[in-house]
Amino acid sequence: MQPVESAQGFTPESFYVKGHDGTRLAMFIYGGADAALPRPVIWNYNRYNRAALSRQVIQSWGARFPALQKVLAASKSAPEGGGGLLLTGPLADLVRGGYLVALVDIRGTGSSFGVQTAPFSEDEALDAGAVLEWLAEQPFCNGKIGMVGRSYMGANQHVVAAAAAGRLTAIMPEMAPFDLYSTVYRGGIFRRDFATSWFSDIDRRDKVDSGAEVDGAEGADLLSRARAEHGANRDLYAMFSQLPYRDSIDQATGTRPYQANSPGHDGTRFREPNVPVHHIAGWSDPFVKDALLWFANIRSPKRLTIGPWSHSGSAGIDLGKQYRRWFDHWMCGAENGVMEGPAIWYYMIGAATGDRWRSTDQWPPQGFHPEPLFLTGGSSGTVESVNDGRLVTEPGGEGEERDEYQVDYSASSGKSTQWTNVYGGPFGYGDMSQNDRRCLTYTSGHLQRPLEMTGHPVAHLWVSSTAADGDFFVYLEQVAPDGSAAYVTEGSLRASHRQPAEPPHEYLGLPYQRSHEADVSSIDEEPVELVFDLSPISWKFPEGARIRVTIACTDADNAPAPVLTPPPVVSIHRSSRLSSFVVLPVRDEICLRVTP
Repeated sequence: MQPVESAQGFTPESFYVKGHDGTRLAMFIYGGADAALPRPVIWNYNRYNRAALSRQVIQSWGARFPALQKVLAASKSAPEGGGGLLLTGPLADLVRGGYLVALVDIRGTGSSFGVQTAPFSEDEALDAGAVLEWLAEQPFCNGKIGMVGRSYMGANQHVVAAAAAGRLTAIMPEMAPFDLYSTVYRGGIFRRDFATSWFSDIDRRDKVDSGAEVDGAEGADLLSRARAEHGANRDLYAMFSQLPYRDSIDQATGTRPYQANSPGHDGTRFREPNVPVHHIAGWSDPFVKDALLWFANIRSPKRLTIGPWSHSGSAGIDLGKQYRRWFDHWMCGAENGVMEGPAIWYYMIGAATGDRWRSTDQWPPQGFHPEPLFLTGGSSGTVESVNDGRLVTEPGGEGEERDEYQVDYSASSGKSTQWTNVYGGPFGYGDMSQNDRRCLTYTSGHLQRPLEMTGHPVAHLWVSSTAADGDFFVYLEQVAPDGSAAYVTEGSLRASHRQPAEPPHEYLGLPYQRSHEADVSSIDEEPVELVFDLSPISWKFPEGARIRVTIACTDADNAPAPVLTPPPVVSIHRSSRLSSFVVLPVRDEICLRVTP
């Protein structure tokens, strides 16, 4: 490859390379004309047709998904090659730093030939091995090859590292899912809005949106033929909506997709590779726990940065600079201190300026310990919810105390959540108190002093129901003096999936439900205990704030529960014998004022 300087500074070359079975994969390579060859190569193995984005397509997506407006704004100064091919900011920074950047469309997507049969398929992994081998043999490559990418393209870096570890020098995944099952069925509950939007979006990208022609006289014809093959891509919504258990068998293939295709299912994929990894994660991303699981399980040199971001965010850090530091060290031998100091850097939401970024070598960080807050009766006087219960530091009395709740199917965490942001939708929870009115709530007294929390809250609920099953959503909130409630974190579990099991990999000591079909058991009017973790968080509650636990049995706009008529009556038990409580990982003792 001989890059040619353009008015924008970069000109891509594009062509097809062969996958493991000869399937042609579209590759687009960028490089600055003023740097000598050979050079290190950073590549992105793309599922979303990103290698073929023109500004016109980006703008159409921005109109559909407001969160993508930030991406559009960031890309306005990015260089464009022939045919409107777009290279976004952080990748352009790598090119400016002397790297070659390659974008490769996964088979069945973008401008590549082939068919998509399932996420993270064996064909994808084998194709990646073929791409790595091809890159390593090219005269423009000096043998140092890395990978970058977010979301799907973050997780597939781990898959590629396991399949071809000897050929990869370093990787930098962002917001990368670990477990395919909990991506679609979090706590055994189908994330219907996410699945509908995600699968329909990639179906449109594969079959409707335009791709980019590769260089040469046959480019248009090859693109037309490649896109025609995508018509045979699998309907992924139809597939996964029929696979409700972690051991479900796909009738079309006879395989168990959550075991065969999940990037980190049993741990064997990442125990052997010795590829250095720097994870980027966000507290408001559904996959922040996944990043911590990746970190806990891999044995290679590693770093983890967790900011206050949602899935599409990284405000406050220079991502291009982070790329450069990581790859300059591992691929160019730069002694830039990237591996010095603690391995984990995380942001504490609510902390004072100058004290927000913290560091640790262990997770959860040293100094935080579990403290329970118990659900009890009485009135907090803070919200007109179904019960307006209290949250206290001691368990309830000896009687058979409970709160009854006829399920309200309109309860919802909103239409701009961490889940909507994954598929490019808006993000921002706003005041949760409106939803709290439809739910059971338990609110503490005022905090006597600020309270720092970092780690994984865990809910312990004793429940019974007039129905055979039910979905349980627990929200942790911060209540301000004016009564408004800020979202902190959440967790969920379908009651029939409650059976605990031994995890197949390091699971941070958290409760694990295997969610196999044989594990599922109904509930009834006899109480059963549900134990499940909430998404990890680092948060500082200010003095005078209250802590609230809200319990719902549906998330109407995101994960609607099956509607029963009449709605069932659920009981949350809260006696000393059947204590329901939430354990918070806090630095100090939770001190509450006696009077509300």
